[in-house]
Amino acid sequence: MSTSNSIKFTSTLLLTLAALSSAQNLRRGMETTTSEIKIDIKEDAEVNPDIMTVGYEKIAKTYYGRKGGDSSYSKGKGKSGKGGSESGSKSGKGGKGGSKSGKSGKGGSKSGKSGKGGKGGSDGSKSKGKGGSKSKGKGGSKSKDGSKSKGKGGSGSGTGGSKGKGTGGSKGKGSIKGTPEPTISPAPSDKPSAAPVIAPVASPSAGPTGAPSKGPTQAPVPSPSAAPTYPCGVEPLTRRDMIFDILTPEVVSGAMINDVGSSANLAFEWLVGEDDLYICPDDPKVIQRFVMGKIYFQMNGDDWLQCSRPSTSSDNKPSCDVPPNQGYEGAEWLDAGHECDWAYVKCNTDRCITHIEVDENLVTGTLVDEVDWLMFLQVYTMDGDPNEITGTIPTQFGNLTDLRILDLDENALTGTVPEEIYITAKGLEQLDLDSNQLTGTISTVVGTLTSMTFLQYFSNPMTGTIPTEIGNLKELGTLGLYNMDLTGSVADEICANRQPAGNIEFLWTDCGTDDVTTIPQVECTCCNFCFIG
Repeated sequence: MSTSNSIKFTSTLLLTLAALSSAQNLRRGMETTTSEIKIDIKEDAEVNPDIMTVGYEKIAKTYYGRKGGDSSYSKGKGKSGKGGSESGSKSGKGGKGGSKSGKSGKGGSKSGKSGKGGKGGSDGSKSKGKGGSKSKGKGGSKSKDGSKSKGKGGSGSGTGGSKGKGTGGSKGKGSIKGTPEPTISPAPSDKPSAAPVIAPVASPSAGPTGAPSKGPTQAPVPSPSAAPTYPCGVEPLTRRDMIFDILTPEVVSGAMINDVGSSANLAFEWLVGEDDLYICPDDPKVIQRFVMGKIYFQMNGDDWLQCSRPSTSSDNKPSCDVPPNQGYEGAEWLDAGHECDWAYVKCNTDRCITHIEVDENLVTGTLVDEVDWLMFLQVYTMDGDPNEITGTIPTQFGNLTDLRILDLDENALTGTVPEEIYITAKGLEQLDLDSNQLTGTISTVVGTLTSMTFLQYFSNPMTGTIPTEIGNLKELGTLGLYNMDLTGSVADEICANRQPAGNIEFLWTDCGTDDVTTIPQVECTCCNFCFIG
């Protein structure tokens, strides 16, 4: 130990012993001098730390135990009197200068929980500096050596302190150079401890590590069924609307299609709902098939003698016998096959209808106005008993520029022959309208149909005269104008075409009389058959 430290230590001990001696003299009335407990330490002597510690502890015990008054130092659970110290878990009320290692009363200091600190109270259970103590109370001061007290006027002691151990006693240690500083346990905290650290779980391996299982594998779960597919790629209602839009208003009016039971309505409903062909809206033959269906319904196809559709025919076993070797053999009408494959129908290489010939088959009803949508139509014949078509001849026949034969004889047609037929159908070769109920006159425009070979109006109550313009028809071979109400005479231009000079083989008019005195209805010098009008 150095000389300076020895002097300081000796001085401190002497002061402490003097204070203890004075206190004892006052308490016991004894006269004790400091020389009785004087410890002489030589300057050059080596100091044993253990001996010094024990000696200082004894002195400290005596000092703190006696200073408290009635109570002495206790080592277990104990209470100190006023101003005493306690090493147990609970202390009494500490007076001025008292220390506490557990809970302190008034004026005490605290190492764990502190009460209210009194004047001068210090606690050595928590040190901030060397041997410092800390107490919690109101107010307080902090010394350089690191002890801290809270309380009114509380001061911290730098060189001496106490250490509390719960229910055990306190142990005071002097602060001697070379002696390790006491290790201070952290004060208990109300805050929750940090969350436990969880070791990371190893991620599964990317691929299988073992051989594949030989057991049966689980059947795959079927994926949701795909959206339904439809013929033509559209739903039936959409297809219906699309076909409706194709047909209206150009082909037929919407009102006609919506007129339940009408031929337009029946044909439309068959086309979009009953026809097994299930034609698509983008098929270029939609209109053609519709028109053929309309012809069938409008002309009472279910009542035909031959080739009605089996499902609705008036005959339980309808037949479809057509004249052989004429190219009109085929399936029943409204068959699921292409309309070009129906009986009485012919088509060109593009599957466009060119011929419709339903003769002598009990065809009734009226002619359809939509016939001109069959724009490649060349031959249209529905003649012969027992056919009985009524109504008028649609003007739309005049729009058929390819029409060559229009044969509607032996029906019950009324009205006039449309002028349009003469004007537009310039390729017309045969116009057979006899044996109907047609009225009006023969148009002079007929003379423009220079391809005409067969022209018959007979047995119609038509009036007027025989147009001279017929003489322009150089290809004409048959001209039937009898049993009519025509008057006048056959022009020389017509007679000039009579065989052998021309091509007219048959020329029939109402040029006959019952006797020589009767003037004939029509005068003809070149006719080979004269009928009495």
